[in-house]
Amino acid sequence: IRRKNVFDIKWDVDESLLDYSILKLSIQPLIENISLHAVDSKHPKVNVLISIHSVREDMIKVVVSDDGAGIEAHRLEEIRNNINNFFDRENSIGLKNINERLQLVFGEYSGLYISSEYGSGTVCSFQFTKFKKSDIPDAVQ
Repeated sequence: IRRKNVFDIKWDVDESLLDYSILKLSIQPLIENISLHAVDSKHPKVNVLISIHSVREDMIKVVVSDDGAGIEAHRLEEIRNNINNFFDRENSIGLKNINERLQLVFGEYSGLYISSEYGSGTVCSFQFTKFKKSDIPDAVQ
């Protein structure tokens, strides 16, 4: 609502996964970051693709990609370090929260992975064990 006509979102979701759940606030901060950082004078409108598919019988992979401004290599390295630094509570908070929640619930393998090419966009992805809403306590839903 706040950034109307700034990005176009397309969903590519395997319909066989519609009965499965995802941790709350795992995609929203990624979209928020796109609206704040991917849009610039060279990229006034950004295309976003959210892809959700099985990677194994028991795993789901979520990929959020954009064709926006991208991230410079040195900044990308800082972001990667920040999201894995439990003691840093000032930088990359949204990304850090996604990463920590995924790892707390599903283990280290399910953390947030970020790749980017400056000027060409960014790809954020994570994977987790399939679970149905009935399989988890209300506090996690």
